[in-house]
Amino acid sequence: MSARELSDVRVRNPEFDRSGSESNTIWAEYVCLLNSNKQAEDRQTQKNKTNYWEGLMSEPQMTRYPRLEAILSMRELPLRPTYSNRDIAEIFDVTIKTIQNYVAAGKLHPRDLPGRAKYLAQDLEDYIESSLKKAA
Repeated sequence: MSARELSDVRVRNPEFDRSGSESNTIWAEYVCLLNSNKQAEDRQTQKNKTNYWEGLMSEPQMTRYPRLEAILSMRELPLRPTYSNRDIAEIFDVTIKTIQNYVAAGKLHPRDLPGRAKYLAQDLEDYIESSLKKAA
């Protein structure tokens, strides 16, 4: 155990200096071991993050929902398995009432999943594609 690590233990545990017992020494070594494990985990996490971003930059990946994912990335929102009316209103920057009108007009087709009506990512991708066809 280095002198710096020992001083860190003394600061964290004021009772450390009262008795020079072996249990305090063991406790101090345990704290140092925990700190070194935490530092090793932090380094591994940083390495994993670096590898993740390098992988994203080096290989273009096929996306299942390219138009939806493009909109989500512009709005800095995550791709989810299901979306509510509120989520869709946030994605397209409209009101919830507008989404309800789209459903009533047959432009969006909700799924009857447990809870309230939900939309799958594929439903939104289909809606975006149909909107682009009408615009063209």
